[in-house]
Amino acid sequence: MKVKRKFKKRTQTSIIINAFFILTTIITLYPLIYVLSVSLSSGLAFSRGEVVLFPIDITFESYRYVLKDMSFWGSYSNTFIYVIFGTIFNMVITVLAAFPLSRRDFKLRNSLNKFLVLTMWLGVGMIPQYLNYKSLGMTNSRIAIILGFGLSAFNIILLRNYFENNIPKDLEEAAEIDGANLFQVLNNVYLPLSKSIVATLTTFYGVMRWNSWFWESLLLKDVNKIPLQVYIRKQLTTLNEIMNSMDQEAIIGNGLISYETVFYALLVCSLIPIVIGLPYLAKYFSKGVLSGSVKS
Repeated sequence: MKVKRKFKKRTQTSIIINAFFILTTIITLYPLIYVLSVSLSSGLAFSRGEVVLFPIDITFESYRYVLKDMSFWGSYSNTFIYVIFGTIFNMVITVLAAFPLSRRDFKLRNSLNKFLVLTMWLGVGMIPQYLNYKSLGMTNSRIAIILGFGLSAFNIILLRNYFENNIPKDLEEAAEIDGANLFQVLNNVYLPLSKSIVATLTTFYGVMRWNSWFWESLLLKDVNKIPLQVYIRKQLTTLNEIMNSMDQEAIIGNGLISYETVFYALLVCSLIPIVIGLPYLAKYFSKGVLSGSVKS
């Protein structure tokens, strides 16, 4: 009887846990499904409040409106430039900073580690930072956007801790006995054994670059250089006026598109690369972050 009651209790607990996770999944996915449904629905159906879960009066007019704008494609290509080259630069700087800080024979190790942590607590402020970028000639330049935001103290600490706690020192000593210098030790020993944390930090930097818009909107004045997120923000402030100035009878009058459907179509287009690429790197998240967040 005791075994039967225990089994029944476990079954009830399992049902409750599974129901909780199913409900959490539904709550998490619903906003994404809603955004996609609105972007595929007619403007008239949305204005009537008919779109709740699935698209109503399916039409691709909102996507046609978005995709025919050459400024959209220009900002999209700019974003890929900033993400690809910016993330590569971020990772190079992060690796080259974390490697010496993880070595106990580095004399300035403690001082630089304290200074690195100090930068996470104290900031110069937005105005001095902007004036600094301006004095360095970092306005209206793609190179400035790539090089101007090169590292994250938090990510350096994660990688430093991973190097310090997860790389066997015996392998490093063996490489040095074979005549390897520090760069060869880093390239042939540390990096091959750090794929999880490297993939995790690459994802962090890539997503940060993809979503970044604030400093780009301040520093980039040329519309041909702005990234996708800045383009979307500009569209949000002007799209309603553009819609109102269009031929009402030809476009809005027949209910094909509206401000909201075009806005959600923009969001879907901006999410596609993240949705495609993120699952391939998600398996490294828990291992990479947990291994790099613990200091022995």
